[in-house]
Amino acid sequence: MRRGQISMFILVAFVIVVILGISIYVVQNTIQKRDQQTTNLAQIPQKARPIEQTIITCITEKLEDGVQLLNQQGGRIAPDKSADETGNPSTIDHYGIPIQKWRFKGQNGIVYPIPSIEDMQKDLESHLALTTSTCFTNFTYDEPIELAPLEEVYIEIKKENIYLTVEKPISIFVNDAAIDISSHKTSIESNLETSHETARKIIESEKNNYYLENKTLDILSAYDEIPLAGTEVTCDTLIWNKAVVEDTLRQALEANIEQLTTDPKTERDKYYLWDIDSNPQDQTNTNFRYNRNWPIFLEITPSDGNILSSKSIRGEGIVAAALCINEYQFLYTVTYPVVVRIERNDETFQFGLDVRIQGNQAEELVSAAETNLQPGQLCAATPNLIDVTAVDQETGELLDPRIKLHCGQSVCSITNNAFPSCVGGSIILESDGYVPTKLDDISTIDQTGLDVSLSPLHTLELDVQVITPTQTRPLQSNENAVLSLGNSVYDTVISYPQTTTITLGEGDFELNAQLFLEGSRTIKGGADTQCIKVPRASIFGLAGLKKEECVSTNVEDLVLDSVVVGTGFEDVYFSSLDLSQGKRIVIYIDHTGIPRTFRDLKQEDVQMTRYPEVLV
Repeated sequence: MRRGQISMFILVAFVIVVILGISIYVVQNTIQKRDQQTTNLAQIPQKARPIEQTIITCITEKLEDGVQLLNQQGGRIAPDKSADETGNPSTIDHYGIPIQKWRFKGQNGIVYPIPSIEDMQKDLESHLALTTSTCFTNFTYDEPIELAPLEEVYIEIKKENIYLTVEKPISIFVNDAAIDISSHKTSIESNLETSHETARKIIESEKNNYYLENKTLDILSAYDEIPLAGTEVTCDTLIWNKAVVEDTLRQALEANIEQLTTDPKTERDKYYLWDIDSNPQDQTNTNFRYNRNWPIFLEITPSDGNILSSKSIRGEGIVAAALCINEYQFLYTVTYPVVVRIERNDETFQFGLDVRIQGNQAEELVSAAETNLQPGQLCAATPNLIDVTAVDQETGELLDPRIKLHCGQSVCSITNNAFPSCVGGSIILESDGYVPTKLDDISTIDQTGLDVSLSPLHTLELDVQVITPTQTRPLQSNENAVLSLGNSVYDTVISYPQTTTITLGEGDFELNAQLFLEGSRTIKGGADTQCIKVPRASIFGLAGLKKEECVSTNVEDLVLDSVVVGTGFEDVYFSSLDLSQGKRIVIYIDHTGIPRTFRDLKQEDVQMTRYPEVLV
């Protein structure tokens, strides 16, 4: 063997030894660091260990509870509960859990309140500073204990673990000797940091590419029941009911949103793959959800109230003039919430976001264009003075409401009754304690005065009754109800009996109610087939072409903590007289039975059999 070859073998062996040494050092250093971040009970005297073990067990449980709140509520212990000018909230109420939206419209436009890892650490520290206090008071040991005030709580969120240190000195006296313990440390396994990173990628992709808005526009163009734009040779005016269009859109969103995935290895139609640069080896499972019963804001123009219709036109020439042609083109403004659930190793992190379409395009694109308006355009245009008189509908008292003009894609705040020129706009008047009033199809060019009455809000006691085949009864201890009443200017959502009052003003409302039965139960699975319409790609792009795809699945048995056992809807009207004189509103929900199989869970909304009552 040559000397050069021997030298090469020695060099390779040296490199292997160095790499092995570095690896051993890293592993030992990691283990040592982990041990430093958890209390070593072996170093505590035997008689003091039960007390410290009780403390460690308790603060570990509090840590798990706090991390669960972060996972459930979009990385927030106490989510922000603001709303935009339409009343659309910054959270999604999902069975009583407020899920923080990471994308919604604030006072200054669309915002992305994404909590950082540092934000979650601070939230958790503040939360645990309160909840861990009970861990130092519930002792059943005979040894005397002295407790010092809480000094500090430290949280460190890492890739696979979360570490907690509670700086609260205690002294345990054993045989007249004090055993001092200054800090109490524990840790739990958690994928919070990894899930947060996946969630951030989804939001960044949505912010840059408007992925969900584009899918929504595809849905608007793909369904025959949702009119967007077209021309048909017919002598009959084409008519659509806006309520039917909205119901179709809700169902289409529910069916298609849940098909979306970020998994590059998915076996679903690649149309539904959202490429967020995921690691193919990542075991994260990401789900998207919209529920057809969740609030949705929908405006379609032009329209005549609840009716959408086409416009008849005639062609030129003798033959063309004899043809009946109807054309239509509608502009959609849509806002609806989506919940994103990121599952990894039996741990689920979820957050919400708003999908916003304005005038058939992503609202942020519209907002960006409006930001570039030069002075003198629209809101800054030469004003027209309109004398606005607003009074209390019941007392005639003069009011000083906030006024906004909606004109096309612009919203102008009005001061000193100075309105920019607008034809076919809407004026909204708001005053604290009153139902907002909306005036449609307003021309500010030739308008000189407006007399408006605002309906005051009244708070009444709320009573929910359940109608069964044999009786009408109050809710049982294991039942709760979720009620929503709303119209184009005002809405309220109530969880009963957690909330026992309701605030309303005069007007027509759409009432939706659901009755939930609490308690763990198993729902029988089985075979299921679901058909949905998806846009079909062609050399011309997505020009309204569509196809129906049916997927056969085998639904496994489900274990649910609560199930819907009653549902109903009703169009209701409350008069100002009834609300001002009434003391209590009674709402009746029909009990539809306890679901046993997964098919029973797919309950259709039915009209209520008994109209709500206002009792004096």
